[in-house]
Amino acid sequence: LELGALAAAFGAVGLHSKKERLQEEETAAVLLYRRYFHADLLEVAPERVSTVAGHLPAGLDAHAVASIRAIERYQEERKKWYMGFSSSSELMGDARTRVLEEFKQWLLTVAEGTGTVAAVSARLEYCWQFLLRPAIFETKNTRSFLQTMAEVCRQLEGLMRQLVANQRNGVRQLGRILSLGREAALATLPVLVLAVADERLRLDRAPAAPMRPEDYLAAATPAASSQPPAAAPGGGCWDTDAGRVLQALLRTPHFLKLAASDEELARENPAAAGASAEAAGFSKVLELARSAWSAEQVGESSGLLAAFRGSTQAQVRSAYLDLVTDLDRLVFFVAALRPYHQLASIAGDLAMCWLGKCLSHLIQEIEKLMVQLRQSRLEVMHASNTHLQDVAKRGLHSASSMEVRWMQGLRHINEVQLDDLHKAIAAQCTEILAATTLAREAELRSEARRGLEDVVAAFQSADFQARCGLALSDGLMEDMQQLGQSVAAGGDLVRMLPG
Repeated sequence: LELGALAAAFGAVGLHSKKERLQEEETAAVLLYRRYFHADLLEVAPERVSTVAGHLPAGLDAHAVASIRAIERYQEERKKWYMGFSSSSELMGDARTRVLEEFKQWLLTVAEGTGTVAAVSARLEYCWQFLLRPAIFETKNTRSFLQTMAEVCRQLEGLMRQLVANQRNGVRQLGRILSLGREAALATLPVLVLAVADERLRLDRAPAAPMRPEDYLAAATPAASSQPPAAAPGGGCWDTDAGRVLQALLRTPHFLKLAASDEELARENPAAAGASAEAAGFSKVLELARSAWSAEQVGESSGLLAAFRGSTQAQVRSAYLDLVTDLDRLVFFVAALRPYHQLASIAGDLAMCWLGKCLSHLIQEIEKLMVQLRQSRLEVMHASNTHLQDVAKRGLHSASSMEVRWMQGLRHINEVQLDDLHKAIAAQCTEILAATTLAREAELRSEARRGLEDVVAAFQSADFQARCGLALSDGLMEDMQQLGQSVAAGGDLVRMLPG
């Protein structure tokens, strides 16, 4: 009886410990899945083990097939231990089962040539996170959960290399980031106009009127500003410090080019001297505003709401000007991508690789600026939302008519859209950096060299020359021989081409 009681006690302790371990694994798995895929693992993942390796769909990627087979080998060997004895029964609904079953569901969608670098990169990072938590996902079996995840990681790395090597979309990638950069810039303008500035900065001061960033771009042009005040769009909205800063920002050459197509820019070809003058003008206006706003108190001429003019709001004023600076730099670097986009449309992905160092630096600048831009925006919006709460606590009856209109205008700031654009630009930067790696360049050069070898071989063949009905132009045969020698010697692809 004593031995039986002792065994029961040990069994109870073991079951309790196992229950805690399973709960810890479930908590970690759920948090990781939510972090990477913004969904609940317990809702999307099956709780029972499935077997699909024997009837996989046709056309599935080889890396996906290998991953599924590795997972199912582990699932077949996995046993449920109880008091030292193994059982053939499966654990149902535990974290490891759900993680692997959800992974198999995704792998079944990866057909040959259909994956994207962003999707596979997210899956690879998600998989790595389990390998970084050996203390939570303990291993005892010969074929363990973490060993299986390591094998899946290895297959995903192979799939990633394959996707990067097969990419033929440099123009699309650069065009996408140009479009996203423009959207992010225009979506940030309402923050500058509505968050902490007073209503004098609004072109249309009706609270219900939508805030259209494109209208500000049009109103800030030199042609619009030269009109008489009564006829000029926006009237006197540029007559405050905030207004002058915003106008100078919108009149910079890179902001004026924001909505123009490549063809329009090629036709306009603005003078470099004028561009430099506008850029210098913006820097001077920004410097004057920083100097004026660093004082303990600023007046109505600042263009800010009264709540943000005091000595306690100096940091908010600085964050506002930082937001302007970051936005200017972002638009400048996005505009600097235009020549790369034009070149990629002519010369393809290989041109992106040849300019990889320059392009990578430019993309990294944009990545860094997106983080800084978001930080400055959050600081400005935090101050704005804090003041909004203070006004609401006092009651609308005690708020001035200007404060009420300011509160109504805040609805035109879309922070959710700004966060989504931030994530989309970050993902696009990752794709572009992956497409300009040395491995990608080597693969493209190899393909180009093989193509040139085929061209030379076909031209120099006796069959080709026997069938030609026109006499070869002077020097053509010598040019092709020179090209063939350059290809054989492994010369630079640009110098290989005659002329």
